[in-house]
Amino acid sequence: MARGLQTDIKDAAAASVVNPFNLVHLAFDSGDVRLWTGRGQLSWGGETWTGAGALLKISAPNESTEVQAKGITLSLSGLPADILAIALGEDYQNRKCTVYFGTMTGGIVDADPFITFRGSMDRMPIVDSGSEATISVVVENRLLILHRSRNRRWTDADQKIDFPADKGFEYVQAIQESPIEWGKSASGGGVTSGSGSGSRNE
Repeated sequence: MARGLQTDIKDAAAASVVNPFNLVHLAFDSGDVRLWTGRGQLSWGGETWTGAGALLKISAPNESTEVQAKGITLSLSGLPADILAIALGEDYQNRKCTVYFGTMTGGIVDADPFITFRGSMDRMPIVDSGSEATISVVVENRLLILHRSRNRRWTDADQKIDFPADKGFEYVQAIQESPIEWGKSASGGGVTSGSGSGSRNE
């Protein structure tokens, strides 16, 4: 747990009274959603984080000695209408999610919170009881990309997906079946060497 922790956070964690908190950053297309597990507004990193208090729950990230893609689940209940509208109307799959952990003393952040999890949003089941709605965001670990095949090709059409003006692969398809004869002239004659001068006669 202490791996990579700043000295200020380690000292705060060793104090008799500890005030830990989490930050959650969800990067939606229409704008970022920033929440934290306290009350009111929190300013950190040049951004404002909205307090969700006990309504925001974060499952514990699992760590293994093996290379495994283990995700987490975020749950938020009693949602305001603007956040619920984002969940219902936006594409959220593969959008980035970052979770931070930090401590504070007297309402002041002790040191820059550190990242405890970073991944991509996968599923967002919503439970609406009529009186309140609860959203659970299932976040995939970044290591999951190791299990996915790269469906890209060394073709002109594929290259233009990222670089429309690039012509580097323009003739790849044409040369796939073209015979290339090395050491032979276009007229079919063999290559002969000249007399000691290094000249080549074709």
